[in-house]
Amino acid sequence: MEAPAPLGRHDDTDAGAQAHVTIVEDYLFEYRRPFFELLEATLAARSIRLSVAVGRVPDSFVPRGDDVPPLPFVHEVPTRAFSFAGRRLAYKRLSGLAAGSDLVVVDQALRHLENYQLLFRRRRRPKIALWGHGARRVKAATAFERFLERRMTTSADWFFAYTPNGAAQVAASGFDPERITVVRNTVDVAELAELRRAVSEDERARLRAALDLPARNVGLFIGALDASKRLPFLLEAGSIVARRFPDFVLVVVGDGDDRPLVEEAQRARSWLRYVGRATGVDKARLGSVSDVLLMPGRVGLVAVDSFALRTPIVTTTWPYHAPEVDYLEDGVNARFSGDSVTEYAQAVAEVLTERDALSRLKDACAAAVPDYSLDGMVERFAEGVAAALATPRA
Repeated sequence: MEAPAPLGRHDDTDAGAQAHVTIVEDYLFEYRRPFFELLEATLAARSIRLSVAVGRVPDSFVPRGDDVPPLPFVHEVPTRAFSFAGRRLAYKRLSGLAAGSDLVVVDQALRHLENYQLLFRRRRRPKIALWGHGARRVKAATAFERFLERRMTTSADWFFAYTPNGAAQVAASGFDPERITVVRNTVDVAELAELRRAVSEDERARLRAALDLPARNVGLFIGALDASKRLPFLLEAGSIVARRFPDFVLVVVGDGDDRPLVEEAQRARSWLRYVGRATGVDKARLGSVSDVLLMPGRVGLVAVDSFALRTPIVTTTWPYHAPEVDYLEDGVNARFSGDSVTEYAQAVAEVLTERDALSRLKDACAAAVPDYSLDGMVERFAEGVAAALATPRA
């Protein structure tokens, strides 16, 4: 694969030159495409040129349907992926893209080896920004990993944090708070909310008939079918709920390595429906016939899906949620239970029983949508890019 041709570098002293920022991502996923399209246009209006460097989507990812045709400003760069000591590592050869940029934004992840080259070489520059959680959240970290993360973070010129909590964690590591931008990580929640509003009663009736759903006591799961979602926990809790509510149905939406587990479970559980992947209007219709989202495992961007769908999440106090779980407020727009199957099943049963409280949760979900708009995230990111470019190096 040919490396991208070098792009012209503009020094800060080059009056009238167009600044250039490069964002480095694992792959170009479908859910990020609207963000990058809007960001490119927003930065262009500020005379800032955007490039996005990505690796090739692995063939094993293609069935999930997340790969999309590249955008004009997206560059697929040579990437070498390998495993070492049981860990997946990758190195992207950024070549001219990095050398020709005024700011390079990289993921705050130890597995990306190009980060070390960019952050720690003595003659580095362009400026380097990190984009990420702020601190390890989705898995446990060793003392050495925490040391490396702190060293990486404090070596950067700017930080784009997903959430305010993430920003606070970065600042606690010794990073200058004035060099942190909180972006409120999200997706196109407004589009999904509009699709949900447009679902007619006739569409809901047809979907209930097609899936043999009751008028109430319907749970929904949306997400990748993998270990992080704790599907055995979900199925065990679902069995308890089904014993209490004979008409209870759980609809599972998604795909992944644990799909066979769900398909096998469906054959033995009359209350389980597996429908594969769903996006856009199909997701909106499923949300419209569901009471709650059952997510005992990792909660991430599904938090904003729950707002758009007006379908509150019931989750657990499990310690490995993604940063977007911070958007959820227990008893306001979601419910949290203790981290056991019985406590979780009890919380789900309570939400299904207390219909007035459920209605208030749904209203709070709908009210939260404007706070997590994609336009807002893009504007905050663009403001952070402009500030990073204008601020002298630390």
